[in-house]
Amino acid sequence: MSINLEQLMQTQQALAKQVKCDDDFNPPINYVGGTDVGFEDNGKITRAAIVILRYPTFEVVEYHIARVDTGFPYIPGYLSFREYPALLAAWQQVTQKPDLLFVDGQGVAHPRRLGIASHLGLLLDMPTIGVAKKRLFGQYEILPKKAGNVTPLQDKQEQIGWVLCSKNNCNPLFISTGHRVSQDSALKWVNLCLRGYRLPEPTRWADAIASNKPLFKKFIYAE
Repeated sequence: MSINLEQLMQTQQALAKQVKCDDDFNPPINYVGGTDVGFEDNGKITRAAIVILRYPTFEVVEYHIARVDTGFPYIPGYLSFREYPALLAAWQQVTQKPDLLFVDGQGVAHPRRLGIASHLGLLLDMPTIGVAKKRLFGQYEILPKKAGNVTPLQDKQEQIGWVLCSKNNCNPLFISTGHRVSQDSALKWVNLCLRGYRLPEPTRWADAIASNKPLFKKFIYAE
């Protein structure tokens, strides 16, 4: 597969200019969504999960899994091109659209300000929040691993996100604006959706569904 990285970089830079980093969603928030992406068959299949939860009870309203052929190689900094086709396929099955969508990955905390949360937010015209388990880009002050500790994620003088200790003795999360959500609101809503676990409920459920983890198995058996 021939990949023109220069062209893709220009595409990212053009799309990044369309990302809205201010709040553009209307309360009340009644439904929140979460996404997670994984790969099967040695990366040949991309698997995307989307879950819709009622807020603030976090009752599962619906969930969907889509599997599509992987059409893009693994290239750090360009992962959204690899992941979004499966996410769009899963999104097409959703009937109750969320008011906010939590995306497992970076938002504007990206060298060209276009991680998967921002890319997907643009494609869906949906308020999105990036919730990443690892740092891709930026600098921050190391924090004690105590729940509630938070510090800005910076690119020189620009704040591109937050580093949040969401649970004691756990590695931090990297929170950033996806699209149509401010940095402050991104942090606020992640905190509002924490229930004692490292991940906020939308991405915790999406991860469990995508990987068939015990949380999801228990839910299935209870249905």
